[in-house]
Amino acid sequence: PITRTEAAFREHHRFVWRCARRMGVGPDRAEDVVQDVFVVVRQRIAEFEGRSSLRTWLFAITFRVVQEHRRRERRSRCFERTAR
Repeated sequence: PITRTEAAFREHHRFVWRCARRMGVGPDRAEDVVQDVFVVVRQRIAEFEGRSSLRTWLFAITFRVVQEHRRRERRSRCFERTAR
């Protein structure tokens, strides 16, 4: 049997990848974003109440994950500069 998370991944993987790309994420990093998004989905799928579409919920998660990736990237660049 396919879980709700697996079904969401199969149906919406490309949507999440395209959202990440439109948010300025490079093609190589977009797949990392997709994986992180679906980790969050797996943890929180029971909280999805259906008051909005699943795509709206996925977009919001994608946005937050992209922001977190950017924060981590900035921190690591800052750390690299101070380590020199």
